[in-house]
Amino acid sequence: MVTLPENRILNIKTSISKILKLDKVTVRDLASVIGKLNATTLAISAAPLHYRGIQLLKAKFLRKGHYESTCSLTSEVKNELIWWMRNLSLCKGRSLTPKPLKLVIASDASLEFGWGAVSNGVSIGFKWEKFMLSKHINILELIAAFWGLKSFALNLQDATVKLKIDNTTAVAAINRLGSPRSPEATAVAQDIWSWAFKRNLTLVAEHIPGSKNCLADAASRGAVKDSGDWKLDSIVFSCVLETWGPFSVDLFTNCRNYQFKLFFSWLPDPLATGFNALNQEWCEGLPYAFPPFALISLCLQRLRKSPSLQELVLITPVWPAQPWFPLLWQLSTQFPLLFPLFDELILDAQNAPHPLIINGALQLAAWRLSSPSSKTQEFQSKLPNWWRRLGSNHQGADMICIGKIGAFGQENNFWTLFNHLQLPSQNS
Repeated sequence: MVTLPENRILNIKTSISKILKLDKVTVRDLASVIGKLNATTLAISAAPLHYRGIQLLKAKFLRKGHYESTCSLTSEVKNELIWWMRNLSLCKGRSLTPKPLKLVIASDASLEFGWGAVSNGVSIGFKWEKFMLSKHINILELIAAFWGLKSFALNLQDATVKLKIDNTTAVAAINRLGSPRSPEATAVAQDIWSWAFKRNLTLVAEHIPGSKNCLADAASRGAVKDSGDWKLDSIVFSCVLETWGPFSVDLFTNCRNYQFKLFFSWLPDPLATGFNALNQEWCEGLPYAFPPFALISLCLQRLRKSPSLQELVLITPVWPAQPWFPLLWQLSTQFPLLFPLFDELILDAQNAPHPLIINGALQLAAWRLSSPSSKTQEFQSKLPNWWRRLGSNHQGADMICIGKIGAFGQENNFWTLFNHLQLPSQNS
C-alpha cells in the first residue's frame, strides 16, 4: 500500500491554503501546486480528476504570457483546491496489487447514427439524440466508451476493465484521467472515472484498429435490432398511470423508450437499474411491464409462482387463442383496460408504427394482476358465470389448448369484460 507521509500532506495543504488567500496568483504558483498534486498520483488514484481545472487555467494564461503572469482563480479551480484541503488527509492510499481483469469492452461511435459496444459476444447499440450530433467525434467516442462501461459493468466491483477504442484521443483522455487541452473531454473522462472509482474499478483504455473493431462499428451504425423493442404512446401510458399508478419500476425497456427513470432493460443498458427483468428482484410497489410478446408467458408464470404477494400492471395484445390468455384473467384483480386503435399507439426505434397496428390486427390492453391472493379470488367472483366455468376447468394448468378460449370468447362476447381507456381528447 502506497500512502502519503504526514509531512507531504502538510506541505501540500500549506501551499493550497496560501494561494486560496490571494486575489491574484502567478502562473508559477499554479505550476508549483500542480506538480505537488501530480506527485500524489502513486498514492491517490483519483488525483488527476481534481486538478485538471488548475491545469487548464495554467495553460490558458501561459499561452498569453509567462510564468510570472498573474491571474484570478476561477470558481472551478477554487472548488478543486478546496477538495484537496478537505480530502487529502482522508485518502487511505493505493494498493500495489493489480485488480484482476474481468471484463473487456469494445466500443465505437458513428456521426451518422449512434454508438455501439460489444462484450462477451453481446452487442448493444443506440441512436444519438439530435443534440449529440453537433459534438466532436472525440467526445462521442468517449461517451460511447462510458455508456458501454455503464451497460456491461453495472454489477462489477473490485476489478480491472479494459476498454478497446479505435480513437487515440479518447484512449489518451481515459488513461490520463482527462485532457489538459479539452475541457469537454476532461469532463467526460472525469465522469467515467468517478463512476469507476465508486465501484473500485481500474480502467485500462487500449487502442484497437478500426478494421478490427467491426462488431462495435456495426452496432454504432444501427446493426443491433430488437424486434420486441416498442414504445407505448406516452399519452396512453399517462392514462394508465393515472388510473392504476404510481408504478415502482419499468420492467422491459431501454434508454431509448423508458417511461420513467427506474427501469430494467432486456439487454445491457447505460441507464438501467439492471437488465433481464426475469432475473431481477421486482421492486416493492407496483411494477409496470410492456414486454416483448414472446416473454408474456414467462412474466405470468413468474407472477403466478411468486412466493410472496406481488402485483403487476402488464400490457399485452388481446389474443384469445394464445395459451397465456386465460392466465391473465386468473391473475387479474380488476377488469382490463382496452386501448383505442391508432397508428402511433406503439412505435419502434425509428418511430415507425407496428405493421399489425396499421392492418388493424393488433388490439392492446392493460391488465392489473397479482399473484394468487384474496384480490384475484374477489375478481373471479365478479366474472360472469360462463367465464368462471371456463376458467375453473383449467385452473392451475400451465398450458391451455390453443383456440378453445378464442372460440368460447367470441361466442360469449368476452369484449364486454373490458373497460375502454379514454384518452384526454376523447373526454373533451
